Amino acid sequence: MENYNSFFQILESEEKKEFEILFEDKTTWYDTDQAGKQNWDKSKDKIAKFDKILKDFIEFQVDTQTNNDMYNLSYIIFPYINFQAYFENNTINRDISFENAIFQGVTFFTNISFICNANFKYTTFSNIVMFSDSIFQKNADFYNATFKSDATFLSATFKENAYFSFSKFEGDAIFASAKFYKTFNCLNTFIKKFFLMDDVIIHGIKFNGLVHGNASYLKVIGLNNNKVQSLNKNHFANKESARLIKAHFEKQNNITEANKYFVIEQEKYIEELKNNENRTDDNRVRKLIPLYFNKIVSHFGTDWVRAILILLLWGIIADNIFLLTKNNDNNLVFNWKYFGFSLIVALSYITTYGHNVKGKILKELFLGLLLFVYIIFAFNDNLNHIVKLLNPINAFKDDDIFEGYEAFGAFVRVISATIIYQIIVAFRQFTRRG
Repeated sequence: MENYNSFFQILESEEKKEFEILFEDKTTWYDTDQAGKQNWDKSKDKIAKFDKILKDFIEFQVDTQTNNDMYNLSYIIFPYINFQAYFENNTINRDISFENAIFQGVTFFTNISFICNANFKYTTFSNIVMFSDSIFQKNADFYNATFKSDATFLSATFKENAYFSFSKFEGDAIFASAKFYKTFNCLNTFIKKFFLMDDVIIHGIKFNGLVHGNASYLKVIGLNNNKVQSLNKNHFANKESARLIKAHFEKQNNITEANKYFVIEQEKYIEELKNNENRTDDNRVRKLIPLYFNKIVSHFGTDWVRAILILLLWGIIADNIFLLTKNNDNNLVFNWKYFGFSLIVALSYITTYGHNVKGKILKELFLGLLLFVYIIFAFNDNLNHIVKLLNPINAFKDDDIFEGYEAFGAFVRVISATIIYQIIVAFRQFTRRG
């Protein structure tokens, strides 16, 4: 009531008194049983009066064109209420402000179409609230809202940004099958119980600082230009958002799903290091080199096939470079034709990788086929020589293959050992338990 006059200074005293019921505390309007369930039967007459006054108040704002074509329902204290009864065709056709409003009973916004902005900043929902199947055509702002019981946004559609920053969910937060055409912003949001995100279609995710109990993120799909696609780095605002979901799947020992979000986390980490804000980081280049190496060789430790193919390709290139400088070992002769072919293979793979040829399998099959052709038709005599070059264990044996070229040999075997480690890591990603 402290903000009553600031909102309605234009009203006559009689009109102000009529609307006072909207701002009255409703905690005495219901009884609560041992299970905590509310019973509003004793206040049927009061609720009927509230309904009439609320409809009059909404109509009054339309007739007087107050608040710049906005429904201002801020600071109102609502009983049990279903908003389908207040707007024609379940459509709210102008900006609506519930800022600092309190919903003390079960609240239904199901199948409501918010054509304009919906403002629920600092709103308190004391009981269950349902936004199932509702459509938010413009921004939906739940900044610092408090949900003291379960909040359901099942199959809701958010055409613009959905802001839930600093909101508090003391019950479950249900967003299963929701569609987010822009960013779902849960910056520093707290969810005490269950966070359900199954089958969500989403364009942008900003979850840094999000805290929740149990959760489910199964079958989350990306959205770009109104077309569904697999989630990638472009759907995440920062690496922290991907890390949070990855950590959830790791906690469940769901390594397959965790790997997907680990890749996105690393991609976002590269983006952050390349950002102008990090140009002064003295270790930026040192951090980027192993990240890029890990990305190219094994897709951040998640693709062992790629790592094996890269090892084979590295062996071909290293062998040709070695023969270019040492042209008389066991009748193995450097051949510009073969060396050029290996470079073409390498550049072809890098090109397909950089331009995101559809599906990793296509890239791997393409590279593998080229290498197979190379080995069969041009490479039989050099195969044993390449194995000797690449084998890092030979560095600890009486091996004179790099005699006179020890620095080059150390370089080849360090790279080889690093790639082999990537193969081991990638294999382990799909075989480890806990």
